[in-house]
Amino acid sequence: MSHDTISNILKKIIGLDVTTIGRSSIKRAVDHRLRQTGLPDAESYIAKLQSSDQELKALIEEVVVPETWFFRDSAPFTALRNYITDEWTARGSTDTLRILSMPCSTGEEPYSIGMVLLDCGMTQSRVQIDAVDVSSRALSKAKLAIYTKNSFRGGDVSYRDRHFRQTDKGFELSERVTDMVHFSQGNVLSGSFMSRQEPYDVIFCRNLFIYFDRNTQRAVIRKLHNLLQIGGLLFVGHSESSIIPGDSFEPITVRGSFGYRKRDPQAVVEKVVTIPPPSTPAKTRTRNRIKQRELPLKPVPADALPKANSDVLTEAVETDHLQRARQLANEGLLDEAAMLCEEKLKLDDACSEAYYLWGVVREAMGDRKGANELFRKTIYLDPNHHEALIHLALQAENQGDKKAAEGLKKRVARTAQMKRDD
Repeated sequence: MSHDTISNILKKIIGLDVTTIGRSSIKRAVDHRLRQTGLPDAESYIAKLQSSDQELKALIEEVVVPETWFFRDSAPFTALRNYITDEWTARGSTDTLRILSMPCSTGEEPYSIGMVLLDCGMTQSRVQIDAVDVSSRALSKAKLAIYTKNSFRGGDVSYRDRHFRQTDKGFELSERVTDMVHFSQGNVLSGSFMSRQEPYDVIFCRNLFIYFDRNTQRAVIRKLHNLLQIGGLLFVGHSESSIIPGDSFEPITVRGSFGYRKRDPQAVVEKVVTIPPPSTPAKTRTRNRIKQRELPLKPVPADALPKANSDVLTEAVETDHLQRARQLANEGLLDEAAMLCEEKLKLDDACSEAYYLWGVVREAMGDRKGANELFRKTIYLDPNHHEALIHLALQAENQGDKKAAEGLKKRVARTAQMKRDD
């Protein structure tokens, strides 16, 4: 029970899912700290752990065992090189290229990034590489920037001749590279984690999610999504690609890089909400709905419109609510579009298209739970609503509910066949 308590503390502080490293690893770490502190038993150690930030950090150091090397998996660095030469340099940007490496461990990854940028002709004045890790011990080694042969693996280590010099202590990295990287200690689960940072163009966050449970994974992805520029790149580990939400990121084309580009939320809305109205006859599409109220579509009284942004919404008074809502969504005015969907449903509470469009807007605003409820109301009213089923299938897949995702995908296939038959 005592080791379970310690595991729960580690999960709360650094998000560690004990099943990923095994309970025996936690036990070994705690036993070592018991010997170091001279405490008699695990219960005494828990008391110290809960009262001492220093001891908590010491335990984290025991549990977090870095395993990394320079240019670990070459494909992400190939993708980064392509991004620099084909996009960043090609568009002639005068901005500072901002890159985050997290967790950075003992420095091999952020320094590899620095070497790529130098080889692409980038200078220190045009680059900011931030490297963050929870381990102060790992950061100390990273700042020292002296490495043994264990950090150089793989067939091609030609970069070592260009960027390192051999010393009695090991291979020392050149200042041209080390000066490009800024190290700091940080915990991604902290509420204030990098809260004041400007968005990054590229984020490397590889082999971190494998240590988290599903809820923590989703929370960290949201943070990284907020830290990334629209169109920016996110690189994750090869076993972590399945947790990247397809509605927020799209995979890049470099095979094996496990890189994803942040989607433009407005473009996502435009792509979905501008789908032409279904060609299926209205009677066919409503045969499975509950009986609709026979209410005419009346204009919304001007005095009933919300005061905020009323100058935009008053344009919708004399037009169809859904048509205007789609237009507002395409223009990125998501709050106004949502209000019009709500107003439409006050007039016709069985309008599946209003629920669907409202769900698309809520999803673009980052409210996936609310969007999920609206998509479910859509298919309650119209069980064969193709687009709503697609959204629900993607959400189920991203949440790891494979059974639900498979069932929804089968329904998507059936509705697609129905459309072709019509």
